[in-house]
Amino acid sequence: MNDRNNKLLKAIGDIDDKYIEEAAPAEGFYNPGNRKQGKMRRSTVKWAAAACFTGLLIAAAALILTRVVKTPDTAICGTEITRNYKNVHIRLAESAVNWPWEYKTADEKYPVLTFDGREYSVRSLPTGGISRELTESEIGKCAAENGGTFTAYSIKGIDQKRMIAADPEGGGGEYYVYASIENIPDSLGAFLNECDIPSLIELKHFTVHYENGTEREMILKDDTEILKMLTECAAAERSGADGGGATSEKSWDAAVRGKHISFTVTSEAMGIYRRVMTISENGYFLTNIYDVALVFDIGRDTAGRIIDHVLTHADRADETEYEQKYGPEYGYNVVGTVVSVEDGYFLVDDAVLCIDPAEHMVFKVITNNLRISRYFDHNIIKEGDTVYVQYSGDINTDSENEIDSAVLIARAIINGDGFAVPE
Repeated sequence: MNDRNNKLLKAIGDIDDKYIEEAAPAEGFYNPGNRKQGKMRRSTVKWAAAACFTGLLIAAAALILTRVVKTPDTAICGTEITRNYKNVHIRLAESAVNWPWEYKTADEKYPVLTFDGREYSVRSLPTGGISRELTESEIGKCAAENGGTFTAYSIKGIDQKRMIAADPEGGGGEYYVYASIENIPDSLGAFLNECDIPSLIELKHFTVHYENGTEREMILKDDTEILKMLTECAAAERSGADGGGATSEKSWDAAVRGKHISFTVTSEAMGIYRRVMTISENGYFLTNIYDVALVFDIGRDTAGRIIDHVLTHADRADETEYEQKYGPEYGYNVVGTVVSVEDGYFLVDDAVLCIDPAEHMVFKVITNNLRISRYFDHNIIKEGDTVYVQYSGDINTDSENEIDSAVLIARAIINGDGFAVPE
């Protein structure tokens, strides 16, 4: 996995697909000491209430994340620092804002493009767009549904009928992946032929789901053989399709009954973050990397061989080692109170989390990302607010604990008495 994909694993993506739960680490996995909390669903709960605020339409929304944990031995990712925090859960309540045009990012301005008669929808990554080096060549012009014509690029290892890249604002800034869900492949072979899976995806971290409901986190040492075995199942047909071509929810749920393994999948080139690839002992290969649920019938014998091979060549996940390499489940983050807002940066003090507030730390967060700065420009987040800040790089501890890679900010609600998702 390349460095860019590692950075994606340190940041959070907007994944509304219910099937991501299949790859979610078991409760307590990122909780040092394995202090388990009640299991919580990874759902995004939105309220319908809306209000006018500084000329913006803001829908009160909550819960981007449901399981952010701080403990007495919390590591500050991107540093070698460990903090003596209280045992708390963090709930995020970010406002869903209809930003003015000039405050929208390129993917927000141009969510849908048409190319060669097909409709493509943008895939937004937590770290923004993809690097130019992942694109291959110019393949023509694409049109935005709300106006504008842009150059379309092919992406290395991906059929242009499935995904393309575009730089909507021009100038070689950020290239975004746009994906089409038209003409979903009917066989596993057709699915694998559309994307060079071995070069685009690494199957490493997975969860074993046992029939009795228990789970175990594992790390696969080498995914070469499993990818080879999947390739040998080229004739496997897609099953349980609904009228729209995707697999029905009922068929997906039936396919994952009993023992199954679920890989967490991230790929910058494909514009996906923490999607899922699953093999069930019932004989199915399942995935949601095409933005729709797909189930292929690979047969019980093949599925059993794959599962046996994976479990034989995997180690129990070490939570500390995994976090150091890929970041915690919900990304590199700091939580605290905004104590100062200045031109080009703001300061976050973590005293509210500290067992001893005198041991607090202050972090200097650079507002060089529009996704961050616009919250301050419109006074949606201000001094005195408790916030969660997501970042993808290291913290410069030699320069006021500076964070120059922030990708997300949200108001945070701290709960030390357990945490439940409002329904």
